[in-house]
Amino acid sequence: RSKTARAQQLRAEGEQLQNQKRYQEAMDRYRQSLSLVPDKALADHVTRMGRELARKDEQKARADRLWSEGTASLKASRPEEALSRFKESVRTWPDQTRSAYVADLERRKAAAQRLRNEGAALQRQNRPAEAISRYRESLGYWPDTALDSHIARLEAAAKKAAVRAPVTPVTQAP
Repeated sequence: RSKTARAQQLRAEGEQLQNQKRYQEAMDRYRQSLSLVPDKALADHVTRMGRELARKDEQKARADRLWSEGTASLKASRPEEALSRFKESVRTWPDQTRSAYVADLERRKAAAQRLRNEGAALQRQNRPAEAISRYRESLGYWPDTALDSHIARLEAAAKKAAVRAPVTPVTQAP
């Protein structure tokens, strides 16, 4: 077989691989073709493909770095910062699994906020025990050190109030 026929075959294989989104393999076939028969248009195409792949690799690496930062923030009990990093990661490199995780975190955050709002309403109604319960339930969905501190202050105030409250004797019904 002639070099030209082999080069055409390699180029056709490269095109097929490129259509299958197997870009690195396609570029390898194109380069093999170019080593047999030079073709400026194909060489330019391979150069552009290489630049695009490098750009995508950089994007993916940035997304992975952001995801790692988000994971570290979550482990350090900084969920807002974590969520921000996770969202930026998904914007940088869309990923179905990571997007689902972000959506789950947003649902958890919303559930926590709803419970915090309920707790605040109960607190305004002077029902501290119920408020504390809602606040604690909220923490199960979304950690918040400020809310932890608020709960501790409410519990301390409730304990002081219980100590100061006069004890009324319990009488039995006749």
